[in-house]
Amino acid sequence: MKDKVFESNPKLQHYFKTADGQAFYNEPDAKNHAKTLTDKTVTPVNRADYNSEETPKEVIKIYVEEAVELIEKAETLEDIKKFENDKRVTVKAAYEARKKEFEESVKQPQDEKTD
Repeated sequence: MKDKVFESNPKLQHYFKTADGQAFYNEPDAKNHAKTLTDKTVTPVNRADYNSEETPKEVIKIYVEEAVELIEKAETLEDIKKFENDKRVTVKAAYEARKKEFEESVKQPQDEKTD
């Protein structure tokens, strides 16, 4: 499936779409517009998710704040795996920090045994 926004903007890598179909280049503008709608969903749309012949991959409809909260509350590395390729800076930073915490917690028992 072709995306008209990407066709019109060949260098654009992502945009944000509101429930009424409006496209925005940055997330804050999309969120502000979404406040005026009944359905306040803002969906990130990435060029990488599109192939001119295919329909888009499933896009997770989740706000940055919700993603970060899910990452911070995760109990296992597997719980945060779905955020591994998220391109949003804040989500990526939260993912990397939580992943590091999980990796360090796994290393600690091994390190203690060698003391």
